[in-house]
Amino acid sequence: MRITFRNLLTLLVSVPFLVLHSCKKEEAKGCDELEESSGRIRFDSMAVGQKSKYLGLLGEEYFANNNIFRYTTDTLIWEVVGHDANGYLIRESMKYVGSEPESPWYAYTKDLVFEFYLNFDNDTLRVTEPGKDFLSSRLAGYRTDDWRLPLNDFNGDYLQVEGWKTSLGYCSCRREAYTTDYEQLGAAYPRLNVLVDNRAMAFDGNGETFVYSKRYGIVRITLYSPWTQRGEAWNLLP
Repeated sequence: MRITFRNLLTLLVSVPFLVLHSCKKEEAKGCDELEESSGRIRFDSMAVGQKSKYLGLLGEEYFANNNIFRYTTDTLIWEVVGHDANGYLIRESMKYVGSEPESPWYAYTKDLVFEFYLNFDNDTLRVTEPGKDFLSSRLAGYRTDDWRLPLNDFNGDYLQVEGWKTSLGYCSCRREAYTTDYEQLGAAYPRLNVLVDNRAMAFDGNGETFVYSKRYGIVRITLYSPWTQRGEAWNLLP
């Protein structure tokens, strides 16, 4: 990872937080207790009032074997604010330091608040925005016709999440895989689904990688462009 002054500053600011909120493998019981009291969004037991926060990440050179990326100070927030016949109503907002977010991808939506629904259909999570063809969300993308996440555990290929990419490398395909003992921002996750959907990259569209589970909800979503080879990820905060 390329170390910059901003990386160092962000790390120094984050260290106390990560020390206080880390879930280490040898502290499994403490991690379970923290998980139960965290109030984060869980797909296996969603409820109004749950809230998940995500830290931004910017990556470069997606096709290369290196891992050039840095965390930003941008934060995305998902909060469950209602429940009705359409599903669970999600309110999405963004926080940033200074006058502009660090990610140029979201500069024009920096102060907008979006609302849409999460609902469950035969162990599949769907994101919908009734009456609209395109979804308004920084985290979930913009497609509503095929934005679906299978929630049952994948039993196919094993992948590692390395830096801001996976060990799969570039492939203009859809791959259902899983990872184990994944650590992110000081928290350890024993098993997670990894869905790599790069089919659109064959037609100059963006690729997407989802790291998630029923218990932890969305842990990371990464979106990247075949033209610039740059990407943006949102990473669940402990």
